[in-house]
Amino acid sequence: MFALGCGSNNSNGSSGSFTQAQALAVTSDLFEAMSNATIVAGLVRNPVVVQAEADSIRTANLSNAVTTSPSVETALVATPKSVSPITIPTYTYSCPSGGMIVVSGTFTVTTTGTAASYVISSVETINSCNDGSVTMNGNPNVTMTSTESVNGDIYTGTDAITGGVLIGGNNCSINVNIISTVNSTTNAVSGTISGSVCGVTLNGKLY
Repeated sequence: MFALGCGSNNSNGSSGSFTQAQALAVTSDLFEAMSNATIVAGLVRNPVVVQAEADSIRTANLSNAVTTSPSVETALVATPKSVSPITIPTYTYSCPSGGMIVVSGTFTVTTTGTAASYVISSVETINSCNDGSVTMNGNPNVTMTSTESVNGDIYTGTDAITGGVLIGGNNCSINVNIISTVNSTTNAVSGTISGSVCGVTLNGKLY
């Protein structure tokens, strides 16, 4: 258990601790909100990949320190063709136990034969997003930058989540980096997660 970095109250306003499980749940919701926005917009995100990665974030093994990053297959195999940034239509993600995250942003893709890479830049406005044991609001919001590539069944990417939230009346900062590889056929996920949410250190592996 880790003390809440900016105060001693939990999401219900009573004395307690902010746990690693809660920090992972917050991170998973922020990741899934951004990813679902691109799916609804008809962009190249794969729902199977998104769900597999979101689930792996929630159950990350934080007992192992991050020592190396997973290998990332190169998707650039030919002369790339870039597409100018596409505005992602505003999307509202419904949180598991109430509340919402409103996502806006841009999507830029580069195609290289049968492979593609893309960058997603998004802003997430959080309104009473509840995940069962924790409720958060934006303070003022969270930004997420995702740089990913897809080559056949293999998705690789780096996600950076930063910003501020309010949890249990406490001002909390979020600074999380996720490096992952996902096989869309087997749902196998590998990678690392590092950083912190509300003073709770996240330093472990995705499976």
